[in-house]
Amino acid sequence: MKLYIKTPFVEKNKFIPHFLEHCVLAQAHPSAFLKYQKETSAWTSTGYTGFERDDIAIEDFFHLLQKPVTEEAFARELQVITEELHAPSFGQRVYEKVLCRVSGSKIVTNKVKKISLESLQAYQSEWYQPKHTILLDHEGNILPRGKAKELVPVSLSSLEVPELYSDHFSYRKELQNFLWITYQGPEEIFFLDYVGGAIEAYLYYQTNKEGKYFYSTFDRSLTDRYLILMLSETLPKIKKSDFFAFLTYFRKDYLEKINQGRYRSWDGLIALFMGKSCSKEEHWRFVEKIQDTQVESVVQKFFGSQRER
Repeated sequence: MKLYIKTPFVEKNKFIPHFLEHCVLAQAHPSAFLKYQKETSAWTSTGYTGFERDDIAIEDFFHLLQKPVTEEAFARELQVITEELHAPSFGQRVYEKVLCRVSGSKIVTNKVKKISLESLQAYQSEWYQPKHTILLDHEGNILPRGKAKELVPVSLSSLEVPELYSDHFSYRKELQNFLWITYQGPEEIFFLDYVGGAIEAYLYYQTNKEGKYFYSTFDRSLTDRYLILMLSETLPKIKKSDFFAFLTYFRKDYLEKINQGRYRSWDGLIALFMGKSCSKEEHWRFVEKIQDTQVESVVQKFFGSQRER
């Protein structure tokens, strides 16, 4: 079971949803700690919080998450998260910088924000509700609970190349390249995911062909506004004819894998953020219509961005 809960930032700060994630699982009694806190995988990303486990009935687990945060849990977890955010990882620092550049504003993901217990409880009461949740089974299928009861099935239309953005910066002598899109519907998400997959696969293929070790893959982040693809390395020059010869094989492989139910990892978040669902068949038909010329404009922008500056 994987549970997504919509948890927007507060005043462009991630602290409150992140702190709440800590508090709702906090257990003082040893048996409750072992049953709930230790065994639950939990994370807070941009716009949502996720919980994952398979051995507890969802009704019981969600009831736990809805219990008002206690004063004891508030005080203890405030110490824990303060220590956690005192030394954010390299990846956390990079991601915060990427969010700031993508949004064009100051986004804070790694700092403590002053908050009262009452304010945290009010946020919990507003957002930890079934209407803000999506539940997935162990295979990633959306279950008919919470927000999923109101999902609108959509037919994907062909699209003109959407406005995609590319940028890069150096952090601690490591180059960070990223592509992003402000999406309006599933089409933009599926388009950028397809293009990103093609770039990633080609870099793997090209590097392997040259007898070198390939170690870089895209970090993908779907937020409540953006899809962001990030790659940490100096990008090579690519030969356009070679890339598009490779793309012919990649497209066939990609379509086959959609038929197998792969490349569907965004379904839960599309449902959570947009209230929409898209069938595997619709996804296949959409990708099948993507033109090489549409891919070319994105590839040129991505590989050209660091050389243009």
